[in-house]
Order: sequence, then structure tokens, then C-alpha cells
Amino acid sequence: MTDAIPDDAMPSTDLLERIATMQRRDQLKDKAPSSTTMRMAPGAIVGDMRFPLIDASELLDHIEPPEYIADGLIERGVTCGLIGPPESGKSLFAQHMAACVSTGQPFFGRHVTHGLVVYLAGEGYHGIARRLQAIEAHHKLGLADAAFVVSKCGASFLSPMEVARIQAAIEQAETRFGPLALLIVDTLARFISPGDESKAQDMGAYLNAVEALRGDATAITLHHPGHGDAQRGRGSSAWRGGVDAEFILASQGDVITVTCAKMKDGEKPAPFSFKVTLAPTKLCREDGSPIASVVIVPTETIIAKPKPSGKNQAALLRELETRAAMKFTAWTDHELRDIAIKDLDMHRNRAREAVIGLRNLGYLVGTVGGSHLPHVRPNDRNTTESAHSDGTQATESARASLEACISDASSVAAEYRKATRGE
Repeated sequence: MTDAIPDDAMPSTDLLERIATMQRRDQLKDKAPSSTTMRMAPGAIVGDMRFPLIDASELLDHIEPPEYIADGLIERGVTCGLIGPPESGKSLFAQHMAACVSTGQPFFGRHVTHGLVVYLAGEGYHGIARRLQAIEAHHKLGLADAAFVVSKCGASFLSPMEVARIQAAIEQAETRFGPLALLIVDTLARFISPGDESKAQDMGAYLNAVEALRGDATAITLHHPGHGDAQRGRGSSAWRGGVDAEFILASQGDVITVTCAKMKDGEKPAPFSFKVTLAPTKLCREDGSPIASVVIVPTETIIAKPKPSGKNQAALLRELETRAAMKFTAWTDHELRDIAIKDLDMHRNRAREAVIGLRNLGYLVGTVGGSHLPHVRPNDRNTTESAHSDGTQATESARASLEACISDASSVAAEYRKATRGE
């Protein structure tokens, strides 16, 4: 059954202390004592205070396959982000996954781990009721018996007291539905306030709070893209460094395409799409006419990348494709700008705009060491040159055979003329 998180859930004192310690950790960096003052006598750290270390040999025997909250898509026990601009469908995506996990029903053909879902709604709380009614009417998942709870308001993850209250509410829900499987935060902006998402310290505190709240479960944070760069989450780079997986949503008309931009461990899933359609709710207007809401359904349509905009983007893309076809290359932003400025004679500002533009269009994708062109394989040029070389060789061979035939025919004709002349 889908319930709201109770307002009176209060945390224990030891939980408050743990959260406060977690939130203060980053703030103490600048005030940290020197290594000399931090030394302690041997044996001074005892019991549970010891820092845990494990032999690498033990890790070699760890052969358990990864477990997924949604098979082949998002692993269990990770922190991931869902990035998209307003009205891109990220809440629709998250709410449908929440409905599937909380009922144990497949997420569009993908097996899910059935368990408690906690949806922290910082915005659009009243619209969630209509969304869930529409999901149930269209997909018939059995939400009336779902292990699914929804918050009535947002909170600040930068406040130890607020985080502890949420933790207490989650624990209360676990007594009814079992262990937490999926935590969804909608959106980061609502739960990092009054902090600044562009500051690494505040973003770090937010991610620490998510880690503390999710425990062994999976956490998904809905977040907006960066200004001028739709392929990354807005704000501090600590965001992308702190998440295990990141998915980018792009919409075109009623089609939403989901692309994996980061997968810390494992292979990135292929892009997939959904289509937005209307479904009925239980609500009616005063005149008796029904009120509909929106749901998502699968579609085979994948939003194609638009062509580069302007001559600078086109020129830079051609140059990068030529280089990437010879060998796999990951360029830093500085290297990309240098290519545009030094090799293509672009102005510094135009070079920067061209790099950002290609990244926004999805041509440049982040990887280890920088950005690369995933649509170009290193052997593309070699294959083309090989095919061209093979064709040239075949042509030369055919020409040689033809010349030999002509020579033989000429010899036969000469012999015939000599014989007819009686020579």
C-alpha cells in the first residue's frame, strides 16, 4: 500500500550523533591538525574503532555476480543520478520504476528486486497521486498492496536533524514492509537547500546523507543538467565523482530516450526509449468529465543525435573523427580547445563553444581521462583503407590478366598469318 511518511517519526540520539559526525567531516578539513599532533601511542585504538583492512587475496575469491534493482540497468547498493531538464520525464521514469520495484513487477521486461521503496518528493507531491492512479489504471501493477511510501514535503540533507528524521521514518516503514530496496530523491535542488550545489562541500554533504540513508539499498537522485552542458549534472564536479551511475534523459515530442553516461562498475546498458501517453485517474472535474494523467510505455524509437550546429562544430567533429579513426583517444577539455584553436584556427571563445556544443549534442561523451567519440571505432579508417587497397589489388590483377590474354591472342594471330602465307 502506498502511504505517506509519517510526520512524527523521530530519530534516536545515537543516530543523530552519527549523522552529525558525517556532516561535519568535510567542514573539518581546513582545521585538521598536523600529522604530528594526530599520532597516537601503539595500541591506543582498540575494538570497533580500528580502521578495517582486508587482504587482496580474499577479494580474488569474490566471484558473486552483481545483483540488480532492475536487471541489467541499475545495480543494488549503488548511488546513481537521473539527469534531465524540467519536463523531460525523469519523474515519470522514477515513479514507474518505484511502482515496479514496490510490487515486484518487471520494469518493462527487466526483472526487479522486490522491496520497500521510499520516494522523497520535494516537489509535485499532489501530482504523484494522479500519476500513481494512472500507472495502476494503465499497467495494473497492484499498487494497492505495494511496499511504497511517499514523503509529504522536502527536507534539507545538510541538516543532521532532518536527515535523522528521514532515517527514522524509513526504519518505521521497514517494520511494516521489510528492508529498504530503493530510495528516490526528487530532486537534488529541493534536498540540498539551503546549501549551494556548486560548492563541493555542500554537494559532498548531500551525497554523504544519501549514503547514510540508503544503507544497502539503491538510491536514485533526480537532478537537473548543467548550464550549457546537458550531459552532466548541474553544480560541483563532486556530484559526478560521487555517484556510481548516471543516466541522461532527452525528450523529443512524446519520446524520452535514456542514455547511460557513467557506469562505475560494469558495462553501460544500451540507450532505450519510452513514449508518454495519457491514462485515466480516479478524479473528475465538477462537470463530471474525467481527469487524465501521463504514463510511460516502451517504444523502439531512439532519438537521433541532431547534426552539429554551425561550421565550427562541424569542423571540430570532422577533425576529431579523423583522429579517433586512427586510434582510441580520450581528450581533456584543454586538449579539445587546443585542437580547435591551433589546428583549426578558431578563436578561443568559438573553440570553447564548439566543444560544449558537441558534448551537448551527445557526440563527445565522458570516459576515463576525458571525452571520446563513442560512434567512431579505431579501426574504421583501417578497414576503409584495407577495403580500398583490396579493391585496387583486384583491379590490377584483372588488368594484368587481360593484358596477358591480349598478348596470347596476338601471338596466335601472328602464327595463323604465317601459316596461311606458307611461311
